Amino acid sequence: MTDYIIHAPSRSILLPKSKQELVLALPKARLASFGGKVVVQVYHDEENTIALRQAGIDVPSPLEIYYSFKKVKGRFTAFDHQRDAAAFASLHKRCHLLLPLGTGKSFTSISAADAMIEMGVIKKVLILCPLSCMRPVWDDEIFTGFPDRSSTIVYGTAKQRVERLEEPVDFFISNHALLQVAVEAKSIKDRTVYQLRPEFEKLKEIDLIIFDESSMLRNAQTHMWHAMKVLLQEHTRLLMLSGYPCPSSPENAWSQSMLVNPSKTPKYFGEWRRQVCYEEKRGQFSKWIPRKGSEELVFKLLQPAYHVDKSKVLDLPEMTIERREVELSKEQQAQYRKMHNQLVMEFRESGEKLTAVSAADKMLKLRQILIGSVKTGDGEYSDFEDIPRIKTILEIIEQSENKVVVVSPFTGALHNVADAIRKKKYSVDIIEGSVDVKDRDRIIRSFQEDKDPHVLVVQGQAVSHGVTLTAASVMIFLGPVTGNDQYQQLLGRLNRTGQKNRMVVFQLYANSMETRLYDALENAQNYQEAVMDLFKQEMLSK
Repeated sequence: MTDYIIHAPSRSILLPKSKQELVLALPKARLASFGGKVVVQVYHDEENTIALRQAGIDVPSPLEIYYSFKKVKGRFTAFDHQRDAAAFASLHKRCHLLLPLGTGKSFTSISAADAMIEMGVIKKVLILCPLSCMRPVWDDEIFTGFPDRSSTIVYGTAKQRVERLEEPVDFFISNHALLQVAVEAKSIKDRTVYQLRPEFEKLKEIDLIIFDESSMLRNAQTHMWHAMKVLLQEHTRLLMLSGYPCPSSPENAWSQSMLVNPSKTPKYFGEWRRQVCYEEKRGQFSKWIPRKGSEELVFKLLQPAYHVDKSKVLDLPEMTIERREVELSKEQQAQYRKMHNQLVMEFRESGEKLTAVSAADKMLKLRQILIGSVKTGDGEYSDFEDIPRIKTILEIIEQSENKVVVVSPFTGALHNVADAIRKKKYSVDIIEGSVDVKDRDRIIRSFQEDKDPHVLVVQGQAVSHGVTLTAASVMIFLGPVTGNDQYQQLLGRLNRTGQKNRMVVFQLYANSMETRLYDALENAQNYQEAVMDLFKQEMLSK
């Protein structure tokens, strides 16, 4: 025996007698006889596995040997990357799982938690996720694939949430807002102190927190970040899930790393920023630009982390991005020129200091004019009679063999587009922010499983998380959405496991403003900075 043997019946690792000085100090280690030889027998659990690996003996995780991955939605076996990621999570008290859209992060993390419950490592799990993902993603995954586990949705008023936390279940599922409700901020001696509210003491019993969409914790100054720090007791395990933790800027990964591994993370934000960005001087101002290869730098700094390359683990059909220029009606052209001139004049006369927020606000109406629906002062939408880009959408739908998803960055245009589609005798449904969770789930289920609706018209934010739309092979952007993360999430609704057809994404545009916003989205450029630069170049320079 030169290495080790896994003896599954006794859940033991057998090592040569020569290793006894190294391993006899481990829990439940003893000398034993095996195959006529004296060996060192070590109980194969998480603690001993970590200790042996630190000693240079690369033994597998107990999860890899003793855990049987569940059958989920007709799938009898997990993908290799899901098994490996779950095993990684089981051996690290706190870590990142960087699983791109469509690679099964919910199934992977639930499997890891299920295995740890089975092995007696943990008892109670809290899943924090976007509101739209609570029931259709996480609760459904547990119900469908893990029937021996129980779960409950922790949602509603503070009193209702407290009551749900009293239930004797394995998994508690809540939205990120739980952190706002359960942890209070008090001002004490000119500093803010964050404390768990007494009625939420049950949260101290949580053994594992699974935090879905870790980019929500990209700012260490927020209540949410400080609340997470409060919830992380000494014994609490943490599993941070994301495709990429900092879609806007590599700077944003620092705060996430501080929650997972503060002792190995640069103590100060500035030190982290200098590693992943460089400073570019522009007159009196300076700007931090991501270094070449910043994505790889972030992965190296975010340790412990397990990263999956989607292109290598999933055999998905090709996705093509196609930009299609559209005309503006005469009314749109006139309104655009008028609004453009008005904004330039107002800004120059006001002496207002330009910020990302002010630039985005001023450009909002211009973007609304381009897509054909402008929000008025009373909160209603004023629509143009003739909107050429709707004609382009109809042409694409007519040419498409499969179902189609149309994405609008603004609510106002949804019904205009849907009405035009109905007139062409296509079945269509709408999902916007006001659609409740039950109706949304019903619409999506029909879109995925039934003949109708043929077209789904959606507000970008309403379906950017926790939704599978693989029944469609075409996605049409009515205009650029407002954020890198949202854009990638939307593409991931189609580009994920279950997609069988070649995908085409159409980006509709009328001028350089829209094309440059699409460029920012595709290149993962900081969206807010892109908007501000665009405002300067497209408006103030003229």
